[in-house]
Amino acid sequence: MALSSETVEDSAETGTWLSSRMAADEKIRQFETNNNLFELTLDNWCIWPVLRFQLFSRLESVQANKQITAQPLKTTQKLRFAFNDLVTLLRLPTSRYAVLVQPSNRSEKFGEKYKDIYFDDLLATTRSFIKIENLVNRHYLARGNSAFLPSHLTNAGIQLGVAAALRLPTPASIPALASHLSEMIIRDLGLNEYSEQRIATNLANFYWSKRLYKCILARIKPNIFLLTTAYSNHAMVAAAKELQLPVVEFQHGLIDRFHNGYSYTQAALKFKQHLPLPDTIFLYGQYWANELTMRGFWGKDLVAVGSLRMDHYRQKVSTRKGSATYTLVITTQNVDIQPLIDFIQEYCRLAGEDNNYQISFKLHPAENDKSRYLSAFQYNPRVQIYLGTEAPSTYELLAGADLHASIYSTCHYEALALGVPTIILPFTNHQTVLHLVNSGGGILVKTPQDLVDLVATRDKIVIPKETGEYYFKSGAIKNMLQALSDIDRAI
Repeated sequence: MALSSETVEDSAETGTWLSSRMAADEKIRQFETNNNLFELTLDNWCIWPVLRFQLFSRLESVQANKQITAQPLKTTQKLRFAFNDLVTLLRLPTSRYAVLVQPSNRSEKFGEKYKDIYFDDLLATTRSFIKIENLVNRHYLARGNSAFLPSHLTNAGIQLGVAAALRLPTPASIPALASHLSEMIIRDLGLNEYSEQRIATNLANFYWSKRLYKCILARIKPNIFLLTTAYSNHAMVAAAKELQLPVVEFQHGLIDRFHNGYSYTQAALKFKQHLPLPDTIFLYGQYWANELTMRGFWGKDLVAVGSLRMDHYRQKVSTRKGSATYTLVITTQNVDIQPLIDFIQEYCRLAGEDNNYQISFKLHPAENDKSRYLSAFQYNPRVQIYLGTEAPSTYELLAGADLHASIYSTCHYEALALGVPTIILPFTNHQTVLHLVNSGGGILVKTPQDLVDLVATRDKIVIPKETGEYYFKSGAIKNMLQALSDIDRAI
């Protein structure tokens, strides 16, 4: 049978609830509209998106719980990379694609090599590409030595160049812009830390970064510029667009109409050509396109192409129906850690020693300490705890699971795409994914006993193939190549 559960009514469960994320979204949109922020420009670019992302994150109170502690590179490391990049840049051939990659994209090991899960399978079909690595965290540097498709360049020289340029006199238009923006942010948003100096530094960083990135892209001469997280790389997006390069962003994680990188409305439409935003967004499936179009800003620039990583793991899904042993994979969110532990401990008690289960916790990347989990389940050999950086990967675990559970996560959608029933646990921000219950794609459990009862009927739960396709379209490489070919022809 298909998934069945209680329908979540807007009134009782969600009517009085307003997540910090939705509240931040509403406040930001009112702020930008009331103050005509899209009319403020620097170097012919609307400068508001550069601040919008970080202000939204600051207003979203739960964001502090999700930050991953970065380990910036030392200056000596940057200098070494910058020197090597300069030598490499002088002899690089022109290429079809320039790709800005994040070191954290190399999140899975295939054989002896780490693959970039967003780009490598696609790039391997062409070989005409230049990878530029965004060096933000030295924690991931070692994986670069075992990369399936190594990066050609880094942005170390850009970082050093911008740091030097910030010591120069500020470009003429920045002080007035910074003063105006600081006054409004403090007055309307109450964020007193956004001083004129802080904002001026942000604007100058964009100004100089754009110029330096433009020099690199002009040397490479690509046809198309690819990246993830365009919403935090505005300078490079602007640099590419000044060179008339189509900018294609690949979906990175969970996005929806409230996401701070995409929640622009019709009010911004007439300024679109001056916004440092991608020309096209490649999405996992039609669901995400439907979400973003609700605001009236995005439209034909959204293309559902699928996920390279998902296609790989769809071929590895195990069939476990009727097995006496069942596996539950729990992906965490770095919120309500102790309540979650208590919930699963009670589930294990109710399930009893005779119940043949295996539970695997896969911790959120922001959780770098599993001691609380290990302490709680030290006497239960059926429970395994894995850090986000440890093998097996989340996808490997999901591919072999009977059930998946999380509070609110992209993993809910990934599980459904792999045909694995997904459980919503009743903790902070679980309301974000309650729509999955109403659409027949998820099950809300409110108590450990609810989970026991659900497990007993697990073999009767069927995820229709079309549900998985809705969230993650299959045939990603073919779809991406076709879409990129269409963009090429339109240039």
